[in-house]
Amino acid sequence: MKNSILLILSLIACSCTRTSENEFFKTREESSCISFSLNMSDTLYAYNLFILLRYDSFTDRNSIPMEVTILSPTSVRASETIVLPSSRDMIKKNNIKYSCGVGYYDVQYSYREGIIPNERGTWQISLTLPEDEKRITGVGILTEKIPIIRK
Repeated sequence: MKNSILLILSLIACSCTRTSENEFFKTREESSCISFSLNMSDTLYAYNLFILLRYDSFTDRNSIPMEVTILSPTSVRASETIVLPSSRDMIKKNNIKYSCGVGYYDVQYSYREGIIPNERGTWQISLTLPEDEKRITGVGILTEKIPIIRK
C-alpha cells in the first residue's frame, strides 16, 4: 500500500513538471521573411522559444544577422535584430545544439526563456534572413511550455 502511494505521488509529480514542445518548420522558398503563429494562451505555463535554422552546408560566415518581429494578439508590434553564430567553429565554441544529416545541418538557437506573455492568445513571429545568405534552406520555431510554479 505504501509503495502504491509513493508510485502515484511520483507519477503526479512527473506529470506536473513535464515540458510540452511544439515545433514549426518551413522551407525557405522565395521569401527571406518566414512567419509562424504561436499559441501562448495557457496561463499555467511560461514559454521557451528556440530558433531552428537548416543550412545546406557549413558557412564561412561567423555570424548571421536576423530580424525578429513579434506581433501580440492585440497587434502590438516589437522587433529586434539578433546575430546568430553560423560557422561550425562558432557553433561548437558557443555550445549550440546542432545535428547533421546528409547534405544539411540543423542548428537550434535559444532565443528567449521563461516568457510569461502579458497577453494570452496567438502571437505571430516573423524571422527575416539576409537576402545574400542562400545556405539557409529552412527556418523553424520550437516552443517549450514550462509549468509556472506558484507559491
